Amino acid sequence: MVINPVLKRLGFSDEARVLVFHADDIGMCQSSVAAYAELLDTPLTSAAVMVPCAWFPAAAKLIREQADHPNLDVGVHLTLTSEWDLMRWGPLTDTAVSSSLLDDEGFFHRQTEPVQTNGDATAVSNELHAQIDAAIKAGIKPTHIDSHMGALFHPKFLPSYIQAAGQYQLPFLALRRSKEMYLELGYKEETAVLLSTASQQLEQQGTPLFDSVQMMPLHEKHEYPERFEHAVKIINSLPAGLHYFIVHPSTDAPEIRALTPNWPARVGDYELFLDEKWDNAISASGIQTIGMEALKN
Repeated sequence: MVINPVLKRLGFSDEARVLVFHADDIGMCQSSVAAYAELLDTPLTSAAVMVPCAWFPAAAKLIREQADHPNLDVGVHLTLTSEWDLMRWGPLTDTAVSSSLLDDEGFFHRQTEPVQTNGDATAVSNELHAQIDAAIKAGIKPTHIDSHMGALFHPKFLPSYIQAAGQYQLPFLALRRSKEMYLELGYKEETAVLLSTASQQLEQQGTPLFDSVQMMPLHEKHEYPERFEHAVKIINSLPAGLHYFIVHPSTDAPEIRALTPNWPARVGDYELFLDEKWDNAISASGIQTIGMEALKN
């Protein structure tokens, strides 16, 4: 693939391996907020909040209090799914308008397929704007937007995602991939064509796109220090380009243990970024790191 043109615009060489270390799901629960508060002084360079969730006000309070912190870099993790059994959330927009986004219990669908099948494009567009507006109203200055569980990467919703990014002048998580690459990832033909065509058009317009998205596994038994070894393999194997490395950090607490069976993985991500060995491994790898604000600028 042709060298990512964003590297030069950011001041890097064509051979540079540039990485955004990104924390997802901030505000989903209390321990996600507590973890982010502790990770501001680590190699983590970006995070995103889940506005419809119960602990979003606490996340917003933390972000306001840390507004002058040099490492603060927070976007909006646009949310259309509510995947857990013991804690649920739903749309900010009027449920009468957003009824296509709801399951039989009155919350967002648990998985992406039902919302992509049933969701109305106008209702989704309204909800995306409502979530971004709510984050701004809460005192957050978003550096980007992305999509919880990838729900927006669908022919019906992708135009609203791109439009919202343009309206608020925010970079967004999107990839430089061909149709064949999307097909290999399991996307249907229609979606693969749409995503690859959009990628080409966006890059021609100068939109920053990522060469890959890496994510630490959310397996129930994938605990620390196994996660350290896995993370080191990822960063050492990355080719030249711009990459997005997703973690889901949480402190260990009764709430996260009750909420999700993959809590050990989330606690492991938190422990990873607190470990000095990880900081040293990043330095030894030659990886360059940036936040999403660099792409916004």
